[in-house]
Amino acid sequence: MGSGLPGSPSGTEQGYPGRRRAGSRTGTAHRHLTGGADVHASGRRGRRGRVPDSRDGRYGGGFRRTRTSAPRASRSIAAIRASTIVRAVAECFLGGRIPSILQRRSAAPEPRCSGRERPAPRAGRGRPSRSSACVPRGPLVRLSSVEPPCTVSSPLAGIADPPGVGPTRPRWWVRTPSALHAVSHVSTTATIPKDLSKLEAQAARRLRPEALAYILAGAGDASTTRANAAAFGRWRTKRRRTRKPRRVDLTTTVLGTRMPAPVLFAPVGVQTLAHPEGDLATARAATDLGLTYVHSTQGAFSMEDVAAASGKGARWYQLYWPSDDALAVSFLRRAKAAGYTHLVITLDTTLLGWRPLDLDRGYSPFLENKGIANYTSDPVFRGKLLAPPDVAPLPAGIQFAGVFQNPGLSWDQLPLIRANWDGPILLKGIQSAADARMAVDQRIDGIVVSNHGGRQVDGAIASLDALRPIVKAVGGDLAILFDSGIRTGQHAFTALALGADAVLVGRPYLYGLALGGRAGARTVMQRLVDELALEVRRAGHRSAASLTRSSLVRVP
Repeated sequence: MGSGLPGSPSGTEQGYPGRRRAGSRTGTAHRHLTGGADVHASGRRGRRGRVPDSRDGRYGGGFRRTRTSAPRASRSIAAIRASTIVRAVAECFLGGRIPSILQRRSAAPEPRCSGRERPAPRAGRGRPSRSSACVPRGPLVRLSSVEPPCTVSSPLAGIADPPGVGPTRPRWWVRTPSALHAVSHVSTTATIPKDLSKLEAQAARRLRPEALAYILAGAGDASTTRANAAAFGRWRTKRRRTRKPRRVDLTTTVLGTRMPAPVLFAPVGVQTLAHPEGDLATARAATDLGLTYVHSTQGAFSMEDVAAASGKGARWYQLYWPSDDALAVSFLRRAKAAGYTHLVITLDTTLLGWRPLDLDRGYSPFLENKGIANYTSDPVFRGKLLAPPDVAPLPAGIQFAGVFQNPGLSWDQLPLIRANWDGPILLKGIQSAADARMAVDQRIDGIVVSNHGGRQVDGAIASLDALRPIVKAVGGDLAILFDSGIRTGQHAFTALALGADAVLVGRPYLYGLALGGRAGARTVMQRLVDELALEVRRAGHRSAASLTRSSLVRVP
């Protein structure tokens, strides 16, 4: 539908099962659905009998099943077992989008073949099935090649488990193009949940407690984090039913960087808490999609290593300006030499926030020499250590703590920045129109409207609530990016309609990273961009650039 991202699932194996004899895949699937045996009307295995019309042999979206009848006494339980398994398979592969016909228990017979369909495959001992189920002509997409296999036994709680049901590959055939949208979301990372709450819960089970606390931690009682989420609930989308664009173009250019969608990977530190490859896997995932990854100063790998991992991908660097100006200048020079083109300076973390989840555990990854690779690889920083960080990691963490916090950061450092950086400069953490106007006066190229996802300041206004006044004050004078609270494509749609040029996404891709590494992060971001493209199209727009405040309605 036009998200235009490389690396999207390209579909699966094309084919048609044709006629199969007993013991084939069709027969095996049939035995799973009927409790482990080919049961005919007479109740004896393999004996031919009259087969009544199947009750639910054809499914919406191109699903079909060939089913012979069961004895009257066991027919109802067989139907319950079969429909339950079908429902479980649909939930595994279609994210809960169960065909609507499964919601009905109608006994209406199926129509006979009209001549434009193929007869159903053979069943039993090579004899044609006498069920009226037909297979529509046209290209078919086989889903049995999807990995990893779904497990369909758990949804059967409370029902007698049919023999042989367990980890299995579904043998369903999906017709195109009616099921093309569903197939496009089937990938080798089908274990990554599409529902945000399930994604977070599954990642939480994978992470160590201290890592989970660090990733989820909000300042204070997390009121800012909750406010970020609640702000999106105050906006609804206007849908233009008379506009039906055939495709959507999400491509954009932000400060000279061409992007297939106005979505960036936000800078996130200490990513090895989620996955051993951390920033390297994330940078590769961003390059796979053509999206921009912003590398954090608190990365678990050095900026040079991450630049090498990103290949030909866009390279932006986020800087926490340390209290040591010589160290800051060294960071800038290294970033420039490594090919980073844009500098994002974070302003809202000159002091670490009060995060009870971390404080209760007394945990800081930096004291374990995690998330400070850019420091321990820097000649200025290493020159102040009594021993190399690989020999004495604790002193390196203590030295980092002494230079990280910089409460004296001010506009006075701007000339030093410009003297050592000739690329675009963005200021991250802007929440007031006054600061945005100051950035314009200082010839800053862009800003990121952000409250750091609520991690540093408790009681701050929601980032989305700050966006509109800032757009009114400086819109058109500099690039305006947005983060804090983006979890779905609908959230991205809302921020873009309120005036943001692009959005940055943080925690969601980190959950994907925890579950599937590079592929997991890529899948989460791909789905978000796909959802954004869908929302733009459903609202009647041809591109994200055409979104305006009039695309939304504010609700109480």
